[in-house]
Amino acid sequence: MHWLARARDAYRVALSLAPDLAEAHLGLGRSYTLGGEDVREGVASLESAHRLLPANLEIRLALAKAYAETEGRDEAKDLLARVAAFSHPGPRLDEALELLEQLEAAEAKPARGTDSPQRSP
Repeated sequence: MHWLARARDAYRVALSLAPDLAEAHLGLGRSYTLGGEDVREGVASLESAHRLLPANLEIRLALAKAYAETEGRDEAKDLLARVAAFSHPGPRLDEALELLEQLEAAEAKPARGTDSPQRSP
């Protein structure tokens, strides 16, 4: 994906000129959620964006999604709960609640092999 590499380069140039530009950190972080990329590589950028604009619900939601995909489920649930608490009704709230529900449902499922009693030999 040549366009993706070019987009990342543009975000990196923007960050070299303005390291505190949360939107550039957000864009760079989100670029790792596209096309089967390793989301873990984008988490640091998303965390930087969140540190710079902690009240931004779009950034919180993007970071929560990245955490949910990288074993940071508790962090994701915390961020999603805050998004839900501060969002007005609409697509962002719906998306946060849906992901939160999916994470909670995944936790409620028993691990494989533990859903039935074990038999004695």
